[in-house]
Amino acid sequence: MVHETDSSRDRSRRAVIGAVGATGLGLVGSTSVGASSDGDPTPIDSPTVIEEPGEYELVADLEPEELDQRGCIVVNLQDEHGEFTLYGNGHTIDLGNITSGSFDPGRIDPSCITLNRPPRNSPWGPNRSVDWDTTIENVELRGGYCGIFSRIGGGGRFSEITATENENGLWFASDTGRLRDCTITENYRGVYVQASVQDWGRRSEIDVENCTVEANGTWYPSPGRDKGHGIWVSHQSDAQIGSSRIVGNGNGIQVSAWDANAVIEGNHICYNDQYGIEGQLYLADDDERESPRQPRVQATGNYWGTANGPSSRLSQNYRHGRGVRRELIEPDEPFTDPETGRPADGDGDAISESLESGVTNVYFDPFSETPLEDVGDRR
Repeated sequence: MVHETDSSRDRSRRAVIGAVGATGLGLVGSTSVGASSDGDPTPIDSPTVIEEPGEYELVADLEPEELDQRGCIVVNLQDEHGEFTLYGNGHTIDLGNITSGSFDPGRIDPSCITLNRPPRNSPWGPNRSVDWDTTIENVELRGGYCGIFSRIGGGGRFSEITATENENGLWFASDTGRLRDCTITENYRGVYVQASVQDWGRRSEIDVENCTVEANGTWYPSPGRDKGHGIWVSHQSDAQIGSSRIVGNGNGIQVSAWDANAVIEGNHICYNDQYGIEGQLYLADDDERESPRQPRVQATGNYWGTANGPSSRLSQNYRHGRGVRRELIEPDEPFTDPETGRPADGDGDAISESLESGVTNVYFDPFSETPLEDVGDRR
């Protein structure tokens, strides 16, 4: 849904902005704004820090050339509970003039939208409950370190978001995100979810439905890095992914060995380069203090690009100079489903091996033999 207002004040404001071309170009500083008291969403037409709950709306495209903060829009809410809504109205936040070609692993470039968690010295953080009801809708985000970097801890709803050409499309850190009708394309990582229960007292969780996650992880932000992911479910995180297209990514969906879980059902998982779904393994060869680990990945009812289902692919690490690289090879025999015993001997996207030799850690059976209808973002 696109928020619209028909007030004469609002129409006049938009007309003035259109006439003077206030698109946020070249701004170094930012504006700090609070919620409107007249019932209309507070307009945003330049890089902004938001410190109060309420409704806000973009009324212009933002394309700054310089920023003195960690996001074009920084939501820095200081209370434990409240509601925050940002209506994008179809506008674009483009940080390409700032960050294009400058992704430096030693420096974090600004994000299009940053949702801040409470500071560590907050009297109610970091392990206290944070219950922000966040909604962001109908905006295009490009050229940033993240399209959205969400670390409030209260979770939110994100709909009709287009995130493209960022290092991370959407990153949820000890947070939850409900994604609906989003297009996440041509980022290094499409959707990244990770947590630290020890530091923040909570897991991370994403719920993805009717989204298109395509062509992520096919480029490299700096030399020597591996291909990126369509969706990366990292440490202490959970994911539910349904009715979506995970297509043409470097690695389709990767699920961490460190206390991560995923339910991935009713999707198109096709034409991803390394794996359609990879459940990572931790073998603990060099650290006897830790036991081997792997995730559980429930992935039934998906279409893998061919009628005969997914294929099997084995990952082997080897030394390369001072580092470790991995080689992906076809196993001698296809892996079998850990529950039904069906072999993953199809021609579709690959799935990974479990700690048990010859058995996959992706529960893929049954699968769809034909393309599914009405999956992915259909805007």
